[in-house]
Amino acid sequence: TNPLSVTMTANKNIKATFTAIASTTTYTLAVNMVGLGSVSPAVGTFVEGTTQILSASPATGYTFTGWSGDATGSTNPLSVTMTANKNITATFTAISTDIDLSADIVQSRIYPNPSTNTFMLELGTPLDVAIYSITGQLVFSYKRVVYAEFGEELNPGVYIVKAGESFFKIIKE
Repeated sequence: TNPLSVTMTANKNIKATFTAIASTTTYTLAVNMVGLGSVSPAVGTFVEGTTQILSASPATGYTFTGWSGDATGSTNPLSVTMTANKNITATFTAISTDIDLSADIVQSRIYPNPSTNTFMLELGTPLDVAIYSITGQLVFSYKRVVYAEFGEELNPGVYIVKAGESFFKIIKE
């Protein structure tokens, strides 16, 4: 019992046992999305101090570009410690497949397309180039190139090539 009453008639050894009280405080995790994609877990109520792992998955034709609200950056997956209610937004950006006919792209080409082996990339002006899977994951990139031969390392499928601010669809057979 607490308090304990002891009558001292001789020397006594008294042992007290304490048990930690588990936290009963909970916080809400809310996740919003801009663009097309999914985040797991999307919502929930979690015990104070627990860590939740948010994983963003872009829809086909989109790429994950970052977190905002009660989280920042583009680390994926994201570790969130529940110390308060959290409202986090995942942003997914569409990968455009339109061809920009501006002066620096008119003189550009990727051939052969489709290809069973490699692609030749020729640009009218030095540009940064990135190759993405159809799900929006960066496969590899080049800085300020006018010519590149690539594709041997690609698995069969559809890819998006971003040259400067322009996008091209290529097919590896």
